[in-house]
Amino acid sequence: MNGEPIDADFSPDWGPRIRELREAKDISGRELAKLIGCSAEYLSNVELGRETITREFLAKVAQVLAPPIVIHKRKKPESFDWKYYGSMR
Repeated sequence: MNGEPIDADFSPDWGPRIRELREAKDISGRELAKLIGCSAEYLSNVELGRETITREFLAKVAQVLAPPIVIHKRKKPESFDWKYYGSMR
């Protein structure tokens, strides 16, 4: 994959985590490789820590494997008694 590689000392740590996430989602290596646009051989080598990865590669993997982030808006309280909460100090 093209792009700037992630620090070589750091990169091998991603491989087992990528495999773990992929297997947890019940996605085959070939299927993930197709989804992110790389060869199954390259992905296998990444997962085994034999290849360095780029930020671009990691971003593509995250788009497929990362859990969705759900943001819930909190309601503002109708009223807030600062005197009461101030006395709790």
